[in-house]
Amino acid sequence: MDTLETSPINPRLQRVLDRITAALAQGDAPPELDALAREAHFSPFHFHRLWRALTGEPIGATVARLRLRRALGLLAQPGASITDVALAVGFESSQSFARLVRQHLDTTPGALRDDAGVRDEAERRLERPLRAPATLPRLDVSVVSVAPFEAVLVSATGDNEALAEAYGALFAWAAEAGLVEAITGLWGIDHDDRRDVPAEQCRAEAIIAFPTGTAIALPEGLRRGQEAGGRYARIRVVGPYDRLEPALDGLLADWWPTSGYALAERPILFQYLDDPETTPADILRTDIHLPLA
Repeated sequence: MDTLETSPINPRLQRVLDRITAALAQGDAPPELDALAREAHFSPFHFHRLWRALTGEPIGATVARLRLRRALGLLAQPGASITDVALAVGFESSQSFARLVRQHLDTTPGALRDDAGVRDEAERRLERPLRAPATLPRLDVSVVSVAPFEAVLVSATGDNEALAEAYGALFAWAAEAGLVEAITGLWGIDHDDRRDVPAEQCRAEAIIAFPTGTAIALPEGLRRGQEAGGRYARIRVVGPYDRLEPALDGLLADWWPTSGYALAERPILFQYLDDPETTPADILRTDIHLPLA
């Protein structure tokens, strides 16, 4: 059974594991993300990132692992039918079950059913303690207030190059509108974790900030919003952008559980302090802002 190291929030994670396991044992589909977030008393707004940071794997990987472990027990029973086992753990067909077995275990359902040694090796691969990963030796966290600002933003889907093109479009508009000197910051919102979602599918918002009350007329394709400001936990990351998500894991897993703060229903903000076209990657500075209630 999956186990959790002691921490102030791990009983909440254990309830999620128990809820998923119970559903699979009854032949039901795993609960939706919102239901799992409520079970853990986490905000649905941040549940996916929290689970990733606190357990070391995305919630989808946890569900897949638990489904496969349940399937191993059923396949070990005399006369087990692969199709019946696939349906019992929530797969639509034996083919989809077989794809997941190949992907995670490098074998086939038939081998799992017929060879106890193969099952034992699969069990070892699927048995892992869930724990907060050790991401950073020490976090230098500041609790800061961010002033409200006017935001002009554009959505981007794709890798870092697609995101750079989005910022390029924002700056081209600002230059044409004579507003470059009025820009007060370069911000972003990542909707997906780039470690778990293919680069071409990652969704983000590119944002440039202006003082509140700035007169802005926008062309088609750009949007106007307002960041209400508020309290944030802030850490600075120096180096390439692929360091951002491990650093955010550290903020969520190592600092937040014992901080005494609740999370707010606002996006996590990334503030980019340097131009990646003119600044070497190893000295790029990015501030991560975790919203606090």
